[in-house]
Amino acid sequence: MDFSGLNVAALLPELLVSGGGLLVMALHAAFRGRQDRQLVWVSLASVVAALAFCLNPLTVEPGYFGSALSDPMAFAGRITVLAALVLLLPGGVAYARSRNLPQAEYLSLSLFAATGMMALASAGDLIVLFLAVEVLSISLYCLAGLMGERESSRQAALTYFLAGSFASGFLLFGMALLSGSAGTLDIAALGTGLARVSGTGTQWVALGGVVLMIAGLLFKVGAVPFHSWVAEVYSGSPTVVTAFMSTAAKAAAFAGFGRVLLALGSVSEAWVPLVGICAGATMILGNFTALVQGNFKRMLAFSSVAHAGYLLLGLMAVGAAGESLEAVIFYLLPYVLANAALFLVAAKVSQAGSGNYKLDDYKGLARRNPWLAGLLALLLLGLAGMPPLAGFMGKFMVFSAAVRAGHTGLAVLGILTSVVAVFTYLRPVVYAWFHEPEESGALNLDGGLAFVVWVAGAGLLLLGLWPRLWLDLCAGIGV
Repeated sequence: MDFSGLNVAALLPELLVSGGGLLVMALHAAFRGRQDRQLVWVSLASVVAALAFCLNPLTVEPGYFGSALSDPMAFAGRITVLAALVLLLPGGVAYARSRNLPQAEYLSLSLFAATGMMALASAGDLIVLFLAVEVLSISLYCLAGLMGERESSRQAALTYFLAGSFASGFLLFGMALLSGSAGTLDIAALGTGLARVSGTGTQWVALGGVVLMIAGLLFKVGAVPFHSWVAEVYSGSPTVVTAFMSTAAKAAAFAGFGRVLLALGSVSEAWVPLVGICAGATMILGNFTALVQGNFKRMLAFSSVAHAGYLLLGLMAVGAAGESLEAVIFYLLPYVLANAALFLVAAKVSQAGSGNYKLDDYKGLARRNPWLAGLLALLLLGLAGMPPLAGFMGKFMVFSAAVRAGHTGLAVLGILTSVVAVFTYLRPVVYAWFHEPEESGALNLDGGLAFVVWVAGAGLLLLGLWPRLWLDLCAGIGV
């Protein structure tokens, strides 16, 4: 057998992260849990090493006989997932300890989930794509139920597991129909395979497969009509896990499935209208439901639903007009930075307040910690898409791509719903700066959380002022 196409170097980032997860488990067993506080540094070392190899890869050739790609989209997805981990591992340590989360389980499952996410972003065939989805999903099911003594955590894990199982069934059945019709498992060759069966009875089987695959995608990113699990799972899971779900998992899903939809551009007339309806409904429902929430965590949950709608616009442009995935790639990194930091801020503010993530906990935050209140405003305005922050450039690129693809109506709808989002995100800012505090005393940050909010805030500002920095980095990797 010829092993020249194995090219293990292309899989090095995934191997380093999964190896870090195995090492954490081994050290936990060897020291009988006595050194669990140090395991975060082992985890972080594996993530930083993987990030270094992503930024300076040993090879840009496909790995494992073409099943793992090393193109700009793969590197963008990998770097986005690893960036989320770099923030959430040190930033979530204080939260994990205060809630008595089992450190070894939390860290190892996070690394295994990240391995699946990176594999999803770089998948070159449908089998690898499905396996990646299952690796990340099973890890997230376990993470959601990590606080098993709380009923809300158990309920979140069960809800996520049941809904995810149905979505996996749709996804796998769709892949079977699609690959059988096209005669290939290679994602890049799907369009060519479907062109051969155009006008035959097999075409309808293939279109059925496309629809089922899109249904699986819509569930994984929390888009309408498969969004009902989002609020319950996000609010019931440990907050640091929720941050990981809403950032890295969503970024990986859009990276992986974006590659599939790009390959299916030849049959875009079959799936673009369907995705368009879902994108419009997702933007409307996500933003208006977030607007009336009195719970900060649920507000961010429905906000993530709305952002899925904006990203679906970028995928529509890819299919309808042959646009590149540039808008989607750019949108994901600022979204991950802002959302990861906001969930950790929510955990800190809630712990110092009611403990229930109420918006009232933010009243008078500026008097208790003006720096945190200022960074909170910066992060929320970044999600709202206010210039000169990176969120503005992300929405501008997505809406521009939609207009060029002929979806002007949906782009206008996206702009209007973004106005609604501004009111949603300004509510905590107003509470923080223009209300009297309900709790007395200063609110001090631990070093991990301070690192997260400052890095996220600086990243939003830097990418907003120099947007080509991120896109040129992804395009230039390995050149």
